[in-house]
Amino acid sequence: MKRKITLSIAFVLSIVLVSLMSSDSTVKAQNQIKIIGDTGVITLGPNQKLRVTVLGYGSFGELPRVRFTQTKYAQVACNGGVCKLAAVSQTASDVITLQSGEAALFDMIDPQGQVKILSNSRNVRVNALIIDTVTGDVVSLIDCEGFTY
Repeated sequence: MKRKITLSIAFVLSIVLVSLMSSDSTVKAQNQIKIIGDTGVITLGPNQKLRVTVLGYGSFGELPRVRFTQTKYAQVACNGGVCKLAAVSQTASDVITLQSGEAALFDMIDPQGQVKILSNSRNVRVNALIIDTVTGDVVSLIDCEGFTY
């Protein structure tokens, strides 16, 4: 008799537990903004700035949205030629929607920093340039086309 009661209680509890579980398996379109480019930490020389540009290519009615984030770093300590940096501030731009034929750019003038480019689309081209602010010459060009998420 005890065995029947124990089995009945176990059966009822398992039904109650299954009924309490819910499945929220609704499918949502992946239109989230994700990192598509990252400059890494860059140290600029005197009279230099980092310019990151994004050119969007809309496809099938999808207009690329982009956002730039910047992290500023300061040197904490150095030992044997290895220096430790610490993030001192972070900022993010508003989300920008790029129409056909439009581009967006972000200039970093801080001596040490990192820029990340976020987008809802892989249909963007990202470049990073180090520019001499006195002459306007491009010191270095980084093609960020290979970034994927």
